Amino acid sequence: MQEYLIIGRILKPHGVSGEMKIQPLTDDIRRFDDLKCAYIKDKDCMFPYRVEHVKYGNDVVYIKLDGIDDMNAARELVNKHLWVDRQHAAPLPEGSYYVGDIIGCRVYTVDGVYLGEVKEVLPTGSNDVYDVVDGQKQVLIPAIKDVIKTIDIEGERIVIEPMEGLLD
Repeated sequence: MQEYLIIGRILKPHGVSGEMKIQPLTDDIRRFDDLKCAYIKDKDCMFPYRVEHVKYGNDVVYIKLDGIDDMNAARELVNKHLWVDRQHAAPLPEGSYYVGDIIGCRVYTVDGVYLGEVKEVLPTGSNDVYDVVDGQKQVLIPAIKDVIKTIDIEGERIVIEPMEGLLD
């Protein structure tokens, strides 16, 4: 399991004082309400930032981090992710998983056929879709109960029962 989890992507600066517009990558946009510290990854290092304030817009979050004090500093962070450590991650309901824990899982059919590794989780509105890749072969797996039979985060393994036509 990952030590840090992605909660948003920095879209662009907002204003001149270092505030940033964030695309939330979490089921509950209000999870930013209690956010005291966020991390930004640069190369292989996680850098902590104290959260000064949070505001909400239409499906976006505006956040001001201590030390990011002007538009240029905010602009340098565009397209980077905002992270939290697992200890401060929002709790999940039974049967839900953090996207970061799904990515990297190996996917098999109920018959034991290896399909590949989850490279990305695509939100579609009604359900997520797992982008599963094995070499040059790609399969898009809908994350629905009829298809996903087991998810073992510790073992990094997902077992699916493909719907008719899914693997054709």
